Amino acid sequence: MIRTLLLLTAAAASLCAQAATSIAELKQLTEKEPQNGAAWFRLGDALLAAGQFEDAVPAFQQARQKGFQPPVTSVRILRAFVL
Repeated sequence: MIRTLLLLTAAAASLCAQAATSIAELKQLTEKEPQNGAAWFRLGDALLAAGQFEDAVPAFQQARQKGFQPPVTSVRILRAFVL
């Protein structure tokens, strides 16, 4: 039981570290390519996964303004507000 909990904790820590890396890389990409709606959308998803809901909203709004999958992006904005 304890071994399983330790493994799950390690896996969760790894995912958090990966999310932080992804967020940093996506922020750099959106700075270099501010018109890249897909990058803004992926940044919003990464922020949601990291539990940074308030920060995810502006990223999704940018994606929607850039015309990236407006219906899906709108749903993600609502999800961020609800969570």
